[in-house]
Amino acid sequence: MNSIESVSSGAHVDESVDSAVREILDGPPINDYVKRQIQLAVERFGLEHPSDTLDRKTLNDVFMAWADLKSPTHYSDTWSEFVKHPDFKKESGRFNGDYSKVTLKDLETFKAGGCKELPE
Repeated sequence: MNSIESVSSGAHVDESVDSAVREILDGPPINDYVKRQIQLAVERFGLEHPSDTLDRKTLNDVFMAWADLKSPTHYSDTWSEFVKHPDFKKESGRFNGDYSKVTLKDLETFKAGGCKELPE
C-alpha cells in the first residue's frame, strides 16, 4: 500500500518540493525512523486537505505541526512512545521493530488510548 495514497488521490504535491522528499512521498512505506514520520505527516495532511497543494511552505508547516506540542496534529511524541513500546520490537508481534508497518491509524489509536497498548 502506498503510504500517501490519500495525498495522491486528493492533494497535489507541487514540483517545488525537493526531489528527494518527493521520492519518499511517492514510494512505499519506509523502514526508517524519520522518513516514515514524513510519510505519515503528509498522509495526515492529505486526509485533512484532500484538494490542497502540498508545496515547500505547506510541507514545512505540516512537519512543524507534527512536532508542535500545542498542535492538534502533534504526533512526534506519540511516534516516539510507539516505537519505544516493548511490544514494538517483539519478533512475534505485528510490527517486529519495522517502522514501515506503522500506519497513521495505528498512531491515532495508540494516542487515543493514552499511549499504553499497541494496536492489534
